[in-house]
Amino acid sequence: MKTHNCRNLAVLVASIVGLAGAADTVAKEGAPEPRGGGSCFSVAGGGASTWVICDDEITDNGLPAGGSCDTGIPGSGASIDDASTTTGGGDAFDFASLLFVNNSQVGGIATQNGNSVSFAPSTVAGLTRQLRYDVLTSQSTTRVVFTLTNTTGAPISPAVNYVGNFGSDGGTVINGTFSGDTVFTAADEWFVSSDGGDGDPVNTTVLFGGTSPPASTPTSVSQTAFNCAGPEGYNVLFNPTVPANGSITFLFFQRLSDTAAGAVPAAADFSNIDLTSPLVAGLSAAEINRLVNFSFGPVGPPPPIPMLSNRMLLLLGLGLALFGVIAVRMNLSRG
Repeated sequence: MKTHNCRNLAVLVASIVGLAGAADTVAKEGAPEPRGGGSCFSVAGGGASTWVICDDEITDNGLPAGGSCDTGIPGSGASIDDASTTTGGGDAFDFASLLFVNNSQVGGIATQNGNSVSFAPSTVAGLTRQLRYDVLTSQSTTRVVFTLTNTTGAPISPAVNYVGNFGSDGGTVINGTFSGDTVFTAADEWFVSSDGGDGDPVNTTVLFGGTSPPASTPTSVSQTAFNCAGPEGYNVLFNPTVPANGSITFLFFQRLSDTAAGAVPAAADFSNIDLTSPLVAGLSAAEINRLVNFSFGPVGPPPPIPMLSNRMLLLLGLGLALFGVIAVRMNLSRG
């Protein structure tokens, strides 16, 4: 549980003094909340979930690990500030789904469009970085879509860190993994964590997958992130290659559940994602084709309808004419 978060503090103070209207204003869905110079959006998702997404949440050392959570200027750092459900409670995160490229955090001024929050693109060392959080209405899940575009004429192989801090702090336990045990490794497409049943939502963190082996999987994983009332979380490193004048896209998911007993078997949804899944609904064909940590096969326009050749059309016409002549003669003979 972070102690410096202005939004949570404002809501708490308003509730204590009985200013329910003020509390509602601070937490109003879709309204950007000024704090630390940046903005936050409260977005309602499926499963009675609420996700707070901000554009000014950083680490004080500018790195994925080793520092502490902090707030900066507008656009300085993209993050899921926190998330909650009406049944499972709040304090799921102390900043989650941060992305770093070569130890430079991805940010940008945030704007909301429906249930998506996008961040203005930025270009650093030949790579244009663009990030979007899609809060799904079909379930208590947020989809993270991150695209890197190489603006140079040579391939670039950056270090990409996907980082988050859990609200469960020192009580964090791993309840299950893709491998079937409770040890989180680079081989795990997903893992489920919780505070052991003390009231915080149960988190499912999804890192890679699909129906066939993807091009990029984690190089290393750690359960130690930046400090925010504790360093417990995830720090996952990828080392992809962005082709010259080309783009790649990463896809991640964060899901909230009420219980670990329900979350672990439900995580099989992520092991079986295909193009019919609501988890990928709304992604463009270009985004799907650029994915490097998920693989669904190429997506394109539907195949063309086969056309008859001129010869086949001529034969078809002659056949129909012959059928007509036979039909006429049969009618005359009956008469």
